[in-house]
Amino acid sequence: MLSPITVVVVVCAYIGFLFLIARITERRRASGGGLTNSPIVYSLALGVYCTTWTYYGSVGKVTVDGMLFVPVYLGPTLGMFLAPMILRRLIKIKEQHHITSLADFISARYSKSRLVAALVTVMLLFGTIPYAAIQLKAVADTFELLVGGSSATFHGIHWVMPLTVVLMIGFTIMFGIRRLDPTERHPGMMVSLAAESLTKLFAFLVGGLFILYWVFGGFSGFFSRLSSGLPTQLGFMQKISGEQLHTWMTYMLLSTAAFAFLPRQFHVGVVENSSASHTRTAMWLTPLYLIAINVLVVPIAIAGMITLPKGSPADTALLALPLLAGQPVVSLLIFVGGFSAATGMIMVETMTMSTMMSNHLLLPLIDSSPRLWFLRRQLLPARWAFASLFILAALAFAVAIGKSYMLVAIGMLSFAAVLQLAPASIGGLFWRQGSRWGAMLGLGAGFLLWCYTLLLPTFVKSGWVAGAILLHGPWGISALRPTALFGLEGVASLSHGVLWTLIFNVALYVVGSVAFPGSSVEQRLAEDFVALEWRKGLEDSGEATLDSEEQTLKVERLLTQYFPLLEARGILARCMVAAGITGKVRITAMEWVELNNSVERSLSGAIGSASAHAAMRHLDRIDDAASTALAGAYAKMLARMRISPAELRKRVDYYQERQTLLQQQAVELEQRVLVRTEELTVANGALRNEIIERKRAEEAIAGMSRELANAAHRAGKAEVATNVLHNVGNVLNSVLVTLRLAVDRVRASRVVNLSRAVDLLEQHKEDLGRFLSEDAQGQRLPKYLRNLALHLTAEQAELLDELEGAHKHAEHIKHVVSVQQEFAGISNFLQPTDLASIIEDAIRINTLENSVQIDRDFAPVPIMLADKHKILQIIINLISNAKYAVKNVEPGVPKRIRVQLSRADDERVRIVVTDTGMGIAADHLQRIFQHGFTTRKEGHGFGLHAAVTAAQEMGGTLLADSEGPGRGAKFTLELPCEAAAAAAQ
Repeated sequence: MLSPITVVVVVCAYIGFLFLIARITERRRASGGGLTNSPIVYSLALGVYCTTWTYYGSVGKVTVDGMLFVPVYLGPTLGMFLAPMILRRLIKIKEQHHITSLADFISARYSKSRLVAALVTVMLLFGTIPYAAIQLKAVADTFELLVGGSSATFHGIHWVMPLTVVLMIGFTIMFGIRRLDPTERHPGMMVSLAAESLTKLFAFLVGGLFILYWVFGGFSGFFSRLSSGLPTQLGFMQKISGEQLHTWMTYMLLSTAAFAFLPRQFHVGVVENSSASHTRTAMWLTPLYLIAINVLVVPIAIAGMITLPKGSPADTALLALPLLAGQPVVSLLIFVGGFSAATGMIMVETMTMSTMMSNHLLLPLIDSSPRLWFLRRQLLPARWAFASLFILAALAFAVAIGKSYMLVAIGMLSFAAVLQLAPASIGGLFWRQGSRWGAMLGLGAGFLLWCYTLLLPTFVKSGWVAGAILLHGPWGISALRPTALFGLEGVASLSHGVLWTLIFNVALYVVGSVAFPGSSVEQRLAEDFVALEWRKGLEDSGEATLDSEEQTLKVERLLTQYFPLLEARGILARCMVAAGITGKVRITAMEWVELNNSVERSLSGAIGSASAHAAMRHLDRIDDAASTALAGAYAKMLARMRISPAELRKRVDYYQERQTLLQQQAVELEQRVLVRTEELTVANGALRNEIIERKRAEEAIAGMSRELANAAHRAGKAEVATNVLHNVGNVLNSVLVTLRLAVDRVRASRVVNLSRAVDLLEQHKEDLGRFLSEDAQGQRLPKYLRNLALHLTAEQAELLDELEGAHKHAEHIKHVVSVQQEFAGISNFLQPTDLASIIEDAIRINTLENSVQIDRDFAPVPIMLADKHKILQIIINLISNAKYAVKNVEPGVPKRIRVQLSRADDERVRIVVTDTGMGIAADHLQRIFQHGFTTRKEGHGFGLHAAVTAAQEMGGTLLADSEGPGRGAKFTLELPCEAAAAAAQ
């Protein structure tokens, strides 16, 4: 046996070690290093699924139910193969909608309903507090076994349990709830979780191997023992009955759903994910981890049954056998592993549940009473309080359950509670018609039946509720017995409850969604979740404008309800930049919508999407006409087609030429009309007004053409950094259709007939009075001119409508390009720059095909004080050109790009991009960096010119070299690094 002080010191040292690696990780993240973006860390952190129920309970499960512990881990293993279909989709939705928790995800799908979020939060509280309680109880019971005596000091509470609670509260607050925005990643916590996963795996394997060799003499002895017969208590070698098969399938279903929808699993797997590509590693590493931590469960269980004294708890065999063998150090290591299994689960579960309680229970209560609005500024302390209350509630529950039947059933009861979230969650991902009312009906029915068919029988078996209800049903109605609902007998209690909860949950979800379809807003949200076709920008809604200062003041007042004034203004400034309204006095309705959307996304990170959506409703809304225009603009955007930059330039040039001719014609027409007689004053006045309006239209068209040309230029530059052409092309198709219609109308215009009328008047200017009064043609002329004026006026109105539509689309193009460029940050801003990280970003942005091999050769270089925007622009352009070059090589030629990073000398760094592509002719090498020069069929000649200009502005050089066509090309970028030492200090 060990001294309690020794055990506590070792545990505290272990907790200190976790604090240390978490702190080091946080610091290295700030400097751009460390394991903050490692897929290995991400995959191991998913091992938080393995709690003390895995660590100790699996061994006990074998002695009672044989191999029934296997589907608890086989379910997640099979579920990981669905990661590309579900997990990656969840990660993308999280990034788009600023999801903070599982309740936030479900509410965001269903009209950002606070009621849905609150219902999910309450359901998870019922399911997770008992599960956290058995972790604390496992720590206390194994501690008592390790020190060889009772350590209870007050009403059955082991003093190690309060110590664990204090440590968990401190660790959770320090590394999980230190800031208000829970969508901020916590790399320190993730690395700590990965370390805990390795610790419990190492301890379990060491203990298992020790037991295997001590009891059986090794693997050969164990297999000999198997061949000679097993203890009679073991049932896993027997034939599986129908009831056992039902239980196997139930365990498989519950564990698969739990691995995806337990709050801690959702937070680690979705919220904390930094790259969807990490799921590829998790698909094989996480199942491998689950297999490894269970591979010795059966030998440990058999060893415990044949070695431990009769009546010893089976689930303590892993810890008790080394103690029986006189090896307390091995038992201490095993205890530390079990402590890791418990604390990892409690820490993440507490962090996620405190976020949900504050966002979806406390905030709606605060918003319902103006007297409580001052608490909006206290959300972070409130989360600390909720975290403490959650762990203390788990402690109280652990004391309450004692040795009751509830302790045995808690694990699967919690899994069954989490299963009730699956229909609304998965349905929300794949079924557009799923609605808020359907989700609430399904969730509510599933939760009530879970309480009735699973929780209530557990209370009865624990002796907390009279057993008559199980025998006779409520009010003596046998068909309503909780364990034989509607006469379904002969099915295991767990399978029975899971079956009925799923039937009612799914049925009411489908029926409720069909009977109560979602609103148009909810349908658009459903499209985001199901189709993953998110809006990258919005079209202008019309000419109506709003006062910018008035609207931003409203937003500022809203933000100051949740943040300090300076922080609120900082958030507002970022949102104004995102909406493209910085410095504007008047903003359009669509810009107002963009501002509100950006503010709501920022608020979602702090208070959840449902509460943020509710808070934004307090802002004044624009009128119904503008709202209708916005909806129409959004619908049209989704139907647009793509267009290449080359085709855009050709069509813009053609349209500019047509507009020049139109302007010349208008000027000539005005000059000729002004010299005509007073008899045509009315007609001339109408025509003059028409010409003035046409000139305005031409000026608008000319401005639009310049903006389109500028957008094309910027699209060419940004083409290698983002997929902006996809967004621009969607809208440009509509622009070109509008312009084509305008050109056709101008070509078919009857204005030329006016020239003929004027020529006719000029021919009779000497006898104009007689001509108009006596000549048949002259008598018809005034009526003809009046009809012509009416026709031209109508034609003018139609042309203006079309041109205004084109102008709206051009404004949208401008906005899309500006939003896409935000990825690069603000130019001319010097900051510490890690060139290796910049190169990796450029490679990821270019999205190379699988057939293209990219080689990296990075030598250590110092952190530079440089303009990240310019460096990123250059490297992206070089890799994009290399990608195009290798794409067009002859079949059989390897498609390879190599990127090298090294020191050129003490004062300069060098980046070399080499490809095996189609090469550059010698005469082209002299012109390759000239503005407008390109060798690509659909190139624009902007990229390399902008790259060499940016390099020169930073005091560097950019050179090109090639041995000729078909021999590949090499681009060398050298930059000064005089400030590297200062930046590193």
